Amino acid sequence: WHVDMLRRDTNDYEIPGFAEVDPEPGELEPGILENSSFETTTGSVGASWLGDDAFFGIAISQYDSNYGVPGHAHEEDTGEIAEEPPVRIDLEQTRFDVKGGWMGLNGPIEQVAVRFGFNDYEHQELEGTEIGTLFENRAYEGRIELSHTPWGAWDGTFGVQFGEREFSAIGEEAFIPPVDTTTLGVFILEQRDVDDWNLSLGGRLETLKHEPSSPLSPDFSDTAASISFAGIRALNDDYALAIHAALTERLPVAEELYSNGPHLASSTFEIGDPTLSQETSRHVDLGLRKTSGTITWTVTAFYTSFADFIYLQDTGTLDAESELSIFVYEQQDADIYGLEAELFAPIAQLGTGEIDLRVFGDLVEGELDIDGKLPRMTPMRIGARVQYHDDGLVLGFESIRHAKQSDTAAFETATDGYTMVNADFSWTQLLSSGQELIWFFKSANLLDEDARRHTSLIKDIAPLPGRNFSFGLRAAF
Repeated sequence: WHVDMLRRDTNDYEIPGFAEVDPEPGELEPGILENSSFETTTGSVGASWLGDDAFFGIAISQYDSNYGVPGHAHEEDTGEIAEEPPVRIDLEQTRFDVKGGWMGLNGPIEQVAVRFGFNDYEHQELEGTEIGTLFENRAYEGRIELSHTPWGAWDGTFGVQFGEREFSAIGEEAFIPPVDTTTLGVFILEQRDVDDWNLSLGGRLETLKHEPSSPLSPDFSDTAASISFAGIRALNDDYALAIHAALTERLPVAEELYSNGPHLASSTFEIGDPTLSQETSRHVDLGLRKTSGTITWTVTAFYTSFADFIYLQDTGTLDAESELSIFVYEQQDADIYGLEAELFAPIAQLGTGEIDLRVFGDLVEGELDIDGKLPRMTPMRIGARVQYHDDGLVLGFESIRHAKQSDTAAFETATDGYTMVNADFSWTQLLSSGQELIWFFKSANLLDEDARRHTSLIKDIAPLPGRNFSFGLRAAF
């Protein structure tokens, strides 16, 4: 059996300067990101029966949250800045899950796994005390996996996955009509060893249907197929080569097809395109790993070529009524490529513990076939962490540099680089009764940087928190 509960409340968080990148004189006060507070309560309870060759479990969970959306103010005809009512999201979610499985079966199927879930979700976009839009999303999904006895040298699993979603947005500012979505997919995953290679093959075929309630929005129905290959080859006792290739088709979701209105949670006015077709990607990545020895590392390069890539593009214009920036879902060919690397090495023994070093970095580039750069591409990142640890103590210090992002799409603003310096400490105290007490301390953004995530739609009005600290005690029993 399992039970958990959590309650968390915060005030508006502190920031190093102004919330907006270029505020008008006297428009904003520095030091606080207004309407960034949140309250969250969550909990779950579940139980499982475990047999020698079977199991069955059931769980129910609840998640409630109320959080603010910063940055809602507009300029009136007089030229003065007028405060709009604060926009908050009041969210409730209840989820019900059932899982079961049977192992050690006789015959061609040696194992069966079944999963079913039902999710009841709703949130209200509140403008002051008024409900602007009520979103409701009721969905279920199921999955059946069958593991077969070996087919020659191949060993694997196949199965079916299905689901249905009833989505609605109700209110004067609803940006999407009610939509019913059904999916049905079949899949297979097989693996085998060939000489020094461990190989795997996977495939999936899925049908999807969207049925909007509005007579002005057409139904959407299509089928998508995907296939992937992966191989790992041991070069010797210390090194391994990994390669992965995939051809994947993705069908548009309801929001990409039917959106047409203000989406306050992201401070955008979104317009979908009901003529969007499936998106196809051709992906390959190649990695070299040092898997054993004193120093271990991995380097991976990847490239994905998209046909009819679906993305959200800023038009550079404002909606006259809501004064939100208009974003439209568009589709064209695109390429995304990059490199990531990581190195881990022990530095020294200190008493009963060890000092370790981890160095990491990644770089991603994205380009459209016609219109230049893809929007909201993450900038280059490089960092390092030094950590001391023994049986009960962990003490870490890390620094991560996020580079400036000036390779921007049309109407997209650049973001300055920033360095996140963090430190943490934890100590595990084992009591005579067998229980554990874990004392911890964490600090983030010690340099109090004005940090803005380039991938965020609200980066120009909502920086990350300034210098912050947390400490506490966990008890495991």
